[in-house]
Amino acid sequence: MGLSSAKSVELEPSMEMVKSPCNGICTLDITDTCRGCLRTGEEISKWYVMSNQEKLEVLNKITDR
Repeated sequence: MGLSSAKSVELEPSMEMVKSPCNGICTLDITDTCRGCLRTGEEISKWYVMSNQEKLEVLNKITDR
């Protein structure tokens, strides 16, 4: 089966990718927290390999920071 016969897959709304909270103010403070989006350096570096559930958990954490 070649690429020309491949079908595109539409994501269900629940399967859409969670958007990054990055706002372009990218400065980590002494606690390794970004002053712009409030994610830690580790959360930022892993964002694009996280599942949607993990991303939602990070978004919930940053509302408490």
